[in-house]
Amino acid sequence: MTNAAPGTFPVSNLHPTRVNPGAPEAFAGVIFDLDGTLIDSMDYWDSLGPNYLSARGIEPDPADHENFKTLTLEEAAVYVKEKYRLPEPANEVYNAIMDGMRKPYLELIPLKPGVAYMLNALDAAGVRMCIATASEKELVIPALERLGIAHHFQGIYTCPEVGVSKSKPDVFEWALRELGTPRETTVVVEDSLHAIETAKRAGFPVIAVHEHTAAHNVDAIEDVADAVIASFEDMAQ
Repeated sequence: MTNAAPGTFPVSNLHPTRVNPGAPEAFAGVIFDLDGTLIDSMDYWDSLGPNYLSARGIEPDPADHENFKTLTLEEAAVYVKEKYRLPEPANEVYNAIMDGMRKPYLELIPLKPGVAYMLNALDAAGVRMCIATASEKELVIPALERLGIAHHFQGIYTCPEVGVSKSKPDVFEWALRELGTPRETTVVVEDSLHAIETAKRAGFPVIAVHEHTAAHNVDAIEDVADAVIASFEDMAQ
C-alpha cells in the first residue's frame, strides 16, 4: 500500500479501476452514500414501488425507476399518488413504503463486499467519515448498528432532515461542515449518476463505486467521477 501524510489516505490504496485527470492523490475526509455504496440494498428499493403498485392492480411505469432516484422518500410518495391517482393520501403511501423497508434494514440487508475492511483501514489512517443518504434516519441508524459500522462515522445526514434530495448539494454540505476537512481533500463516494453529478458541481472530488442497478449509467458515471472502484473487496487482495 502507498503511504500518505498522517490523517490522509491514498486513492491508489482503494485499487481504483479508473482514475481520471485531476483526481486527488489522497483524501482526509470521506462523505459516503449508503444504499448501493456501503450496503447492498438497491434491489429492495427498486422492487418496492413496483410491488406496491402491482398489489393494487396497477401496472408500474419502468421510467419510475430513474425518477425515484432524484426524489426524497416523501417526494416519491407524492409522485406515486399523483401519477397513479391513488385514493389514499400521500402520507399513507409513505408509511406503506417505510413499512416495506423496515424488515430489510433491521434484519436482512448486508454490507457490500470489502466495506468492513475498508472502513477499518480509513479509521486506522485517521480519515474522518460521514454518511450522506437519501434514506430515512429511522431505517439507517438501526442498520448501521446491526452491521457493526456505526462507530466509524462522525455524522449521519439524510436528505429528509436536510429537506432536499441529492439533486442539490445540501446534504453533502452538511456532512462537510461536520467533518471540518477541506473540500478539495474530502471525497464523496457514490454509486448514483445524479448524486455524482451534484457533488462534482459543488466542487467535491468524487469516487464512484460500481453498483449493478446503475449499470445502464456506467459510461457516464466513469466519465464524471474522478476515480472508479469496482469493489472495496479489491483492497484486501
